[in-house]
Amino acid sequence: MLRRALRPIPILLITMSMVGAACGGGSDHKSSNAAGKNPSNVQQGPSTGDAQSSTPASGPATADNPAAAPQAAGGAAPGAAPASGAATPAAGATASPSPAGAPRSASAKGAAAAAPTPGAKPDAPGAPGAPSAPGSPAAPGAPGATPGAPAPGAPGNTASDVGITPTSIKVGHIGILSGPVSSVGDDISWAGQAVLAATNDAGGINGRKLDVKVRDDAWDGTKGMNAARDLVEREKIFAFCCTMTVATTDLLAKYADDVQVPNVSPDGFGDDQYGHPWSWPAANSATNDGYAMAEYAVKKQGVKTIAMLYFDNPFGRAYKEGYTYYAEKLGAKVVVTQAGSFDDPGTATFIAKARAANVDLLTFNGEPGLWVKMVREAASQGYKPKSGFQGAAGIYFNEIPGLAGPWAEGSISATHWTPNDVGEAAGDKDPAYAKYSALITKYYPKIQHSNWTKAGYSGALLFVDAVKRLGANVTRKGLKDQLDATKEWDVGLGAKVQYWCNHRGNHQEYLLKLVKDPDGANSPDPRTRDAVKGGNGMRFKFLEGPYGDPVNHPDGSSDVAAFSKKCA
Repeated sequence: MLRRALRPIPILLITMSMVGAACGGGSDHKSSNAAGKNPSNVQQGPSTGDAQSSTPASGPATADNPAAAPQAAGGAAPGAAPASGAATPAAGATASPSPAGAPRSASAKGAAAAAPTPGAKPDAPGAPGAPSAPGSPAAPGAPGATPGAPAPGAPGNTASDVGITPTSIKVGHIGILSGPVSSVGDDISWAGQAVLAATNDAGGINGRKLDVKVRDDAWDGTKGMNAARDLVEREKIFAFCCTMTVATTDLLAKYADDVQVPNVSPDGFGDDQYGHPWSWPAANSATNDGYAMAEYAVKKQGVKTIAMLYFDNPFGRAYKEGYTYYAEKLGAKVVVTQAGSFDDPGTATFIAKARAANVDLLTFNGEPGLWVKMVREAASQGYKPKSGFQGAAGIYFNEIPGLAGPWAEGSISATHWTPNDVGEAAGDKDPAYAKYSALITKYYPKIQHSNWTKAGYSGALLFVDAVKRLGANVTRKGLKDQLDATKEWDVGLGAKVQYWCNHRGNHQEYLLKLVKDPDGANSPDPRTRDAVKGGNGMRFKFLEGPYGDPVNHPDGSSDVAAFSKKCA
């Protein structure tokens, strides 16, 4: 048991074109975000697509970054998966069950791994600002130069490796900046770019500025890999950073191995990204989402039969295999499966098959417009199974509830980080979430928070921190060694990154439910108000979690130390 703790025309006309419309006038958050084409000091190479951003109005974010896990209203801390048995409150939490809408507490053992004890001494292991264990990246602060670091071009900095000069580090970044899913894809590129821009605005890394070369894949793996080869073979980048486009990252992992270029913090949504020595994914995989959602469906909703629509590509097929395996292990049966794509969404046929089979639940993995199409097709047929709809973390965007419409109410999704509603409700009581929100919105004021903006932000911070630890001698091999040794790396967004031998680093799952949110209409965050207003009064809110890592521990084991030893 798991631990509590589109061809574009048909899809775009009905779904992704509405994603653009949901942003206002086709792309309100793009136009309002950008005072210039790209942030200060982040350089954009040729043929990048429409990468838009803002020039910061003020200086960099504060350097304070308490590493404590964010607290939900009511004191419950979303952290690492707790040990077996009933959960006990984490330090500072009451002994009563977590209130509705707050992540449940970790056990005593899990809490120790999840967050430092309030009031811990500054030099205690795991305390905010404390040094990490030997060989592990330090707990991250604000991006930027280390105090006392040499000025750019100072003696000691050399052209230590490909893409490194005494004054610069050349970084490649690929985003979804055009094409059928760009209305959500640009946000998830901007989050990582914001951290890199803030790093430069704070002086760079040990005297070197980041020379960031941005490319657009339009959510097309062929375009993405052409861009990747250009970045490596012509631009001579040092490393890739925080690429959040699974169409490219599934393919990029093998290429990074072939050329031995660090691929730091790709999205991790596709299982093809794991087990590669030169890639370190930032978020969790869709298969992990599926395991957690299958458990909830079978054990909490009593689901017996399931129909599945999945995007016809590697990460969609991996979801199909993993979800089916685990759901059936738990006693349910996947009785209908169908692949879909931009060219052939197939949703009318899929809904007809699901109705004929009288299934209890519809589950989905793929790009968000196809999920919207599925739900709207079900509504047009007046069909909703008794346990409703699911969709992996790829549908967790503010725009999606409004596009899917009221028929989607009650749908279940997933995230690998502190849920938006929890972080926003906590406000300054959750300094890590507040810092995340402040930093990325400073550079992109109307960016929409999602699972993937948090992944881009956290992944870029991991890159900056690991390079910082290399000092003057920045090499690809040195960066690899730093990242391979990452243990319990935490920016306070609910997941502690720890890379095992298969290079799975994010082992966290929270479940979300699409519900009416009258309080959201009065939120101090205008993006929340806009999301609720545009979502027919609905938004995805925290349901339960954290779940552990079911793909690596399908028997429910949470003995990380034992797995790590076996992995080694």
